[in-house]
This record gives sequence, C-alpha cells and structure tokens, in this order.
Amino acid sequence: VSYGDEISVSVPFKTDFIASIKAEEFSKLISKTNEPEINICLEDDQVMIKAGKMKAGFSTIEYNPESIPDFGFAQLEEWIELPDDFFKAIRFCIFSASNDPAFGVLCNLKIEKNFIYSTDNYRATEKKISENFFVKEDGLLIPRKTAQFLLNFNLKQYALAPSCIHYKDETGVVFTHRFVTGDYPSVSNI
Repeated sequence: VSYGDEISVSVPFKTDFIASIKAEEFSKLISKTNEPEINICLEDDQVMIKAGKMKAGFSTIEYNPESIPDFGFAQLEEWIELPDDFFKAIRFCIFSASNDPAFGVLCNLKIEKNFIYSTDNYRATEKKISENFFVKEDGLLIPRKTAQFLLNFNLKQYALAPSCIHYKDETGVVFTHRFVTGDYPSVSNI
C-alpha cells in the first residue's frame, strides 16, 4: 500500500511480514528491472529485494498502524461495475477543469447520476455516460489531477466507503481517493 495526499494504491501481495520503507527509492529500483519475478523478504530489519542478478536492501521505517489513513476497506459491502464509457467521458471533460488551485472546487470534475461535468469558469463541458454512477446524493467531485492519473489504468469496478471511493482493476489493484467537498456550480444550465 502506498498513499499520499491525493491517492492511495493498494496491490495484492501475500507476505508474512509488515514493514514500511521509503516509496520513492523502492519504486525507482523496481522500475529499473525487467525481471518477471521479484522476491521481497525481511532480513535483519531490512526489506530485501531480489530480481535476477539484482539485490538491494532497504532500511525499514518504524511501522505505526495508526499513521495509515482509514480508507474504509473494512466497510466495503460491494463492488459495482464502472460504466463502459466512464473513463472515455472523463477524458472528454478533463480539459475544461481548472489547473489553478485558486479556483478551488473548479479543479474537479463532478459526477452526478449519469453525467460528468467540468468547468474552469470560462468554458464548461458536459458528457452523458451510459449508466448511472451511484455516488452520494449531491454527486462526486474528482480532482483533475487524480482523474488524469486514473486514466492510465484499466479500471473495471468501484466501491464507496464513508469518506472515499475505491476503483479496482482486473488484477485486484485498488486506487483510492477521498471525497472532495464543495459547492460545484450548475453546468447543465449553460
């Protein structure tokens, strides 16, 4: 599991240990190998990575379960299939969401029932999707930057937790982001 202010990624990986290591160094090393299999184990308070002829050790950071955000995995009741055209609609709308943090809520895309909206207070985009997207009554706001990141993956399902939404691909990788709150302007009237 990795997590930051914007998004969390959880990859299924069976192991008999729990440890924390610095993500940046770990991901740089993993991205350099072309080996189909990587062995990860804990030896003498170090996480050891072995892939082909490569071997590296990472010092562990004190693991504190209270420091990990509660993403609501325990409360998940069901996964719902994403509409087939969901990410196509996100890609269509994303250009008109603001890049400027000074615009606050306009740095998000809004999903409401079977529509996705975006606006930067200069232009507006609305795209209908084939099925309802079951979210909170007042809709869902997805930060533009998070939406752009999610476009890189073949996500198939989603699930709602009390404070966030999870997306899952065919391999069981889960991407999570917290709900954004704010009053989004009505784009449908334009």
